[in-house]
Amino acid sequence: MSLSTNEGNYSFNIGGYIQPSYRSESLNNSLFSSKSDNIYRSNNSVFFLKGKMKSEKLKFMLSANLSKSEPLDEAWVSYEFSDDFSLSFGQMLSFINNKELMFREDKTQFNQRSILSDLFSSSGREFGVFIKSKINSPLGLFIPMISLSSGDGINSFGNDSRDPDKGSFKFGGRLDFYPLGKFSENNDQSIADFIGEDKLKLVLGVAGSINDGASNQVGEGHGDFIFYDNIGLEKYPDLSQIYFDALLKYKGASLLIEYVDSSASDIDEIYTSNPIENGISNSILNPGQISSYLILGNQYNVQFGYLTKSNLSFDFRYGKSMPEYLSESSILRDLENYSFGISKYISTSIKVQAVYNNTKFENDEIKYAEVLFQISF
Repeated sequence: MSLSTNEGNYSFNIGGYIQPSYRSESLNNSLFSSKSDNIYRSNNSVFFLKGKMKSEKLKFMLSANLSKSEPLDEAWVSYEFSDDFSLSFGQMLSFINNKELMFREDKTQFNQRSILSDLFSSSGREFGVFIKSKINSPLGLFIPMISLSSGDGINSFGNDSRDPDKGSFKFGGRLDFYPLGKFSENNDQSIADFIGEDKLKLVLGVAGSINDGASNQVGEGHGDFIFYDNIGLEKYPDLSQIYFDALLKYKGASLLIEYVDSSASDIDEIYTSNPIENGISNSILNPGQISSYLILGNQYNVQFGYLTKSNLSFDFRYGKSMPEYLSESSILRDLENYSFGISKYISTSIKVQAVYNNTKFENDEIKYAEVLFQISF
C-alpha cells in the first residue's frame, strides 16, 4: 500500500513479503550414514517502510525480517544531490559483493541464494556510508559506487558495551557498465527478465573490498575469533574479496555469470592465544591455518532462466568452489552445486516455485526439494 501527500512531493510506502515453504532434505555421508529431515518455515518474513521527500532530496527505508534472530535488515537515509549522484548512510544492502546480492530476497531467481552468495557473504548488508553515481559516455553507461563500512555486517557494534566492534573499517566499491544501454524501466530490479527485452541488454560488473582487521569468516560479523600480536594486544588479518559478474537479458531469457576470489593478508606474527600468557611457540598461526578461520579461495556461479509469456519460469544453476588451502580444516571445501527450478508467477504479487538442489562434497552429498509460496504486499 502507499500514501502520497502534498501533490507528490512526499510519498510513503508500506509493504513487505512472506515466503512460507516446505523442504524435504537429505544428507548422504559415504563414511558414516544418511539422514533426512522435513522442514516447514518462512524463509523470509519482511516488513518495510520507505519514503521519498522530493523537495528535500531525501529517501529513507526501514526494513525488518521477522524470520531472523536479528530482525533489523536495513535502516538508512539517502541524499540525492542530483539524478546522477547520491550519498546514503546507515545499514543497507551493499553493492560490494556479487550481483545476486544486490537484489533483495524476493527478487532472486531461486528460493535460496546461490552457494557463492551464501559462502562468501552473510546477508550482504553493511553499516556505513555509500556513494553512487552515473556517468554517460559514448561507450555506454558507467555506474561507479564506493563504500566505507564497519566491516562487521548487520548489528555491527554488538549488543552492548561488552560486545565492541573489532578491527577497523571495510573499504569497497563496484563499477557497473552497460554497453548496450540500460534495462527497461523496473527490469533492473530482479534477475529474471520480466519485461522481455526486445534487444539484448547486458551489464558487466567488477566489485571488491578490503576488510582491515576481520574477525568473522566472511567479514560480516565480529568477535568470532580473537588473535593477538607478540605483545598480547588484539590483532586481526585483512580479508580481501574481488568479484566479476555479468547479467544478460533478452526476450524473457536471462543469464547470470559470477566469479569471486577471496584472500587474506597481514597474517605474519599472529597468535591464536595470548603469547604473553601461553608462550609464543605454542600459539603462532601457521599460514595455511588461516583457512580454518576465513573463507579463502574462489568460486563461480552460472545461472540461466527463461520466463514464458504465460509467466512460467524455468531456471538452472551451477556452481563450483576451489579452496585456497586443500586441508581438512579449511572452511571452504571443494564442492559442486546445481539447482533446477520451475516457477509460476500468478500475478506480480504471488509466486509459486518448486526447486531441486544438489550439493556434492568429497564425502558428503546434500539434496533437497522445496516448494515455496511468495506473497508480496
